[in-house]
Amino acid sequence: MASSLLQVVPLFVGTALERLTREVKTSELRTMCLQVAIAALYYSPPLLLNTLENLRFPNSTEPITNHFITQWLKDVDCFLGLHDRKMCILGLCALIDLDHRPQAINQAGGQLLPAAILLFSGLKRAYACRAEHENDDDDEDEDGEEEDENAELGSDEDDIDEEGQEYLEMLAKHAGEDGDDEDWEEDDAEETALEGYTTSVDDEDNLVDEYQIFKAILQNIQSRDPAWYQALTQTLDEEQRKQLLEIGTLADQRRAAHESKMIEKHGGYKFTAPVVPSTFNFGGTAPGMN
Repeated sequence: MASSLLQVVPLFVGTALERLTREVKTSELRTMCLQVAIAALYYSPPLLLNTLENLRFPNSTEPITNHFITQWLKDVDCFLGLHDRKMCILGLCALIDLDHRPQAINQAGGQLLPAAILLFSGLKRAYACRAEHENDDDDEDEDGEEEDENAELGSDEDDIDEEGQEYLEMLAKHAGEDGDDEDWEEDDAEETALEGYTTSVDDEDNLVDEYQIFKAILQNIQSRDPAWYQALTQTLDEEQRKQLLEIGTLADQRRAAHESKMIEKHGGYKFTAPVVPSTFNFGGTAPGMN
């Protein structure tokens, strides 16, 4: 399987990035094409970088690596939903963690953390939206069970597809057809879109946690390559530095919550998640994730 992927990944990446060299009218298509290369980067950074170095497009004089990085960072705010934002963050982590970086990545160093922080901000809202909808679904299930217990058997003509009706009402609400859309934001609609296909990075039992990975990589770079760490962080403003600290706090909270959940799921005791400090002392003047 691995050898087969080594052969087909360059074909997929080449096809997707070649499309970006021609006119693209929608941000959705651009992000789809970029996601192909980002997934390849997450799968194997050397494979993706080697593929980029060997790609030649006749209608573009710009190096493909430069074009990919530039377009990716330019469109980072177009990545919506849970999966797309998560993959985008994991891709940025792969770039940041490279030992031997192409010049295009070094030149864009000051843009990588701001891009990641922006994605984490949207991701936090997306997780909150999903949790809210899951809670609403649980409440509806409980109400449905009570109604079933009290329901009387009627004729076929009187049967009503309640679930179908609720679904139509939900679609109407999201489309603004119910006339009450003052509190509805377009971004929220994107964040609550159905993402039914579960990939390996979405598997809750084998969790690939973007918060923990991001924090661990920054901690490692801070000690392993201080010059690169300085290049990554020097453009951050005060608000971005604060957000970076919050991401580190969330990383620890998510790790503790996941460990507790796994213990409970496998029949162990449900332990109260340990208290995680709200601030961290990183030392020095540069922000970090100590």
